[in-house]
Amino acid sequence: MQQLENIEAISESFCTVLEDLAFLFSDPVAVDELTFDDQSFVQASMQYTGSDQGQVSLVLPKRLMPMIAANILGLDEDDDLVHDKASDAVGEMLNIVCGQLLTTVFGDEPVFDLSPPVVQPVTSQQIKQLIVEGKSVAFSTDDEPVLLCFERKLGE
Repeated sequence: MQQLENIEAISESFCTVLEDLAFLFSDPVAVDELTFDDQSFVQASMQYTGSDQGQVSLVLPKRLMPMIAANILGLDEDDDLVHDKASDAVGEMLNIVCGQLLTTVFGDEPVFDLSPPVVQPVTSQQIKQLIVEGKSVAFSTDDEPVLLCFERKLGE
């Protein structure tokens, strides 16, 4: 099992995007410091292809989605539009995280094609599998558990 490389650079990129885009502060933590069992989670994922290919995804509590959407849209969390656009906002945040991550890992030269982000429910068993695979970085984001997963399918 290959472990994720460039963890510090990946963590810094992720934290910067969340702070700049959604005004959320994240701190890298050991994955065993977080609990993924007692609430509903979603996984936002997207594929990338080019000189390398793989998938980037975020696992986060569903209850964090309205806060992300409200901060990105500049609205109150209880605004109906926030709840209507929560999945889109998380997908857009992932899109930006993915672009930044690919630049951090591969540099400015390679060109990648990105699939549209997909946001869907994820079970605690699926989350545990992502952790076991060792391709995830854990964060505490506004006191909520978040995983950033980076899976390379070529050039490993």
